[in-house]
Amino acid sequence: APSETGMTTSYLTGTATKYAGLNRFSVELLDLQGSPAFYNELLNEMTAAYAKATNAAVIAAITAGGTIATSQATTAAGLIAYVAKEAPAAYAGTGNFANAYVAGASQWELMLGATDTAGRPIFNAYVPQNSGGTVTPGSARGSVLGLDLFVDNGMVSTTIDDSAFIVVPSAI
Repeated sequence: APSETGMTTSYLTGTATKYAGLNRFSVELLDLQGSPAFYNELLNEMTAAYAKATNAAVIAAITAGGTIATSQATTAAGLIAYVAKEAPAAYAGTGNFANAYVAGASQWELMLGATDTAGRPIFNAYVPQNSGGTVTPGSARGSVLGLDLFVDNGMVSTTIDDSAFIVVPSAI
């Protein structure tokens, strides 16, 4: 007969944080700039401020709650070693596969300039035998060694500590 295996559960308590903004303008401004374009620009500015504040909060939470990776050199070989080491570590820690590489601008720069020993680009290679992914200067999206790349300008500007995260989205 099968034996009973009790389920272990735990609760995670999150703190609700309000991110809000306020914009006051006078009736005179409303009369002078009462066109829909004014309201649209006001909404765009408030949306951008909200996105910046919530992005900073998410980066801080991932940095504080994530697992610190092994140190790697700030080279193409170091980037490849980082993915090779930390993608399996993410799987071991969560039971799910990592599928995202969130990088700051300095990591993106490293990827754009990454070449092999013959000087051929690694992440923009057109020959399949040398292609490690697709990273282009015209997009903040791409792929790095099978992970979806997301470039985030809110990340730290150094190319080493906290400049990239390998992410299992369901674990966040």
